[in-house]
Formats: sequence, structure tokens, C-alpha cells
Amino acid sequence: MDERRYAISRFTSRTDVHPDPYELTWDELVWSLSQHEVRPSKHDMWLWSPASYLEGGTRSRNHVQAISLFVADIDDGSSGPDMYARLMMLGTSFLVVSTWSHTPEHPHLRAVIPLDEPIPAGAYDRVWQAFNQNLFSTHIDPATRDPSRMFYGPSCPAERLGDVYVRQL
Repeated sequence: MDERRYAISRFTSRTDVHPDPYELTWDELVWSLSQHEVRPSKHDMWLWSPASYLEGGTRSRNHVQAISLFVADIDDGSSGPDMYARLMMLGTSFLVVSTWSHTPEHPHLRAVIPLDEPIPAGAYDRVWQAFNQNLFSTHIDPATRDPSRMFYGPSCPAERLGDVYVRQL
């Protein structure tokens, strides 16, 4: 069982700029990020970031210290089984979960990959580009390139309960 702890930050709303730091095991992360809550709007949901921030820093690229998980939003209609198969090549744990806009006809997915070592903020752009080109074949939404990016917690309208794909090593 992987007992490493991954640094993340939580935010109460999309306008919250004050990161609330947490450290969670992979199992805790998988559980918290795969439990879809039925909500009338995704904007009613908490948000999170895979980044740790400088002491007293606010949510901005300049205040990110490191990124402990690689997170990719895949909004181009790639299927969950396709993403699962693609990520199996890594030989590591991962989570693929549907996002608010997901429908069976046009999937919207979020892939979360635990990292052996956090990515220093200064190296994140190069690592993001390498993951996008070499693993995800440029399927990642470019809006998620910012290392201070927040992601909504797992939620959906009642009629679109989402998909979850997990590989635990």
C-alpha cells in the first residue's frame, strides 16, 4: 500500500485565492476525487489544486512551489476506456473521472497521476508539454497548463452521474 502523502490545496469557491493546504495519501485522494456529488451547478462545489504554495502566498503562478500530481483535463471526446488504456502504459496508479460537462456522447474526463517526486514550479511547463505530447497525444485542454490551476471537486447534474476508472498499484 502506498502511504506517500501528496500535497494539494483546497479552495472554497472559484474566487477564493487563499490555498488551504492538505496532504493526502493516494487512497484518500482517489476517494475524495471520485465521489460525484449531485449539484445544480459546478460553481457550488469546492475546488482543489495539485500545487503547494509559498507560505502566505495566494493562488497565482508566482506563488506555486511544486506540483505533486499531474492533472489533465481531456475535453475532446476521448473515451474513458481509451484514457484507461493509454494510462496503463505508465505502469503506475491513476484516476480518470468524468467532469461536470461529461456526457456519454461527448466525454469530458480528468486524469490524475501521482508523481514519484513533486515537479518544481520552474519545471512545470516543460513537464506539462512532455506529458501532453508523449502520453496524451495533445488531448489535454491547454487551459489547464497553469501550475496554479484549480479543478472543481467531482460533481454533476443528477441525469449525468459520471464515470470513474481507477488503477491502484
